[in-house]
Amino acid sequence: MTKKGKVCEEKKCMICNKPFDYRNDMFGRGCLNNLYKQLDISVPKYTLNKEKHLINAVSHKNSKYFLNKEKKKALLKNAIALSYLNLIKLDFTEKLKKELVDNIRNISVFKPLVASMEPVYLLNSFYKVYNYYVKFDKELSEAKSELKKSTKIEDIDETKDKTILNGFSFIFNSSKELSPLHHMAFYDMQYIFWETVVVGGYLFDKPLSGYLLRLSLNNKEEYDEENPLIIEDEYYNKLLFGYDEFKRIINKYLKGKEVNVENQNVEFLEGDLLFAIHGAKLNIKGNKKENGNWDLTVEIVDKYDYTDPKEPKEYTTSFGSKSKNILASTLNNFAAVSSSYGVIRPFNYVIKVKNNDYKVKD
Repeated sequence: MTKKGKVCEEKKCMICNKPFDYRNDMFGRGCLNNLYKQLDISVPKYTLNKEKHLINAVSHKNSKYFLNKEKKKALLKNAIALSYLNLIKLDFTEKLKKELVDNIRNISVFKPLVASMEPVYLLNSFYKVYNYYVKFDKELSEAKSELKKSTKIEDIDETKDKTILNGFSFIFNSSKELSPLHHMAFYDMQYIFWETVVVGGYLFDKPLSGYLLRLSLNNKEEYDEENPLIIEDEYYNKLLFGYDEFKRIINKYLKGKEVNVENQNVEFLEGDLLFAIHGAKLNIKGNKKENGNWDLTVEIVDKYDYTDPKEPKEYTTSFGSKSKNILASTLNNFAAVSSSYGVIRPFNYVIKVKNNDYKVKD
């Protein structure tokens, strides 16, 4: 109710979406004050209508004169959206920034205002995405700092595990109610999460898991079931035969003088192989030599994908810690969301390793 007894229509701020009932048309007072700073415009001391002043100031700052009211508002909306994107250091912003710059250039006294000259998304969406980015950047800095203190996943404090992962959970939002702008931002944030926090942090001491994840992040969908990626270099040959979990699996089949295992289901239960391989097929061919050792060729045939959420109890690890089971299942469930976003892309692969003098140890 105004002093004259007139009822003011309740409006919502275009930035924060909170209601207000005073003379402004576009913004609440708090957001309006923030916009002056964000757009690098001095706050007037003796102007009653600060919103109108901001609208005019942005027009003058962009050398746009004699615009009508609607064109000035459209110009301001583009300038605000652009200012938010300039604060967000993610790849998705580049195309949008170019569109907004083009809009600002095209708004003119000589051209009619058309819908395409307005930002394609609501200012509230730009505002929300910016706030998500600020939160993400803070969580990323803290996670990188914490993970630098440990060189093995087993060394990371269990409480820190939970804190780090919970801090990033908001970017793994698959709600259909999110705007396309949110999806683009979360896509970039998820990519950075997997590349920096997981590959560079949690999987620092798990080279196969990190290698496969990085391939998935950069996969152009060229490796399918008919044309899988073949991994058979000496590094991974030594790596797998150095893993007790790998040897535990193949030792089960080494009986008699020959071994010929084809298309056998295999689940690894510990360490790097637990994180890297899920629901694979195992092929083993070889023969026992006169010295009692084996000449072996082993293949692991798998599809790298994360499509099904998992409970902690579905992971059995050698860590002796329920927290690490939660870590494994949480990363799996994050990966399932990233698969739906297209951040993690499935691909087929075959790991081929050989050992011409493998000794089975009791």
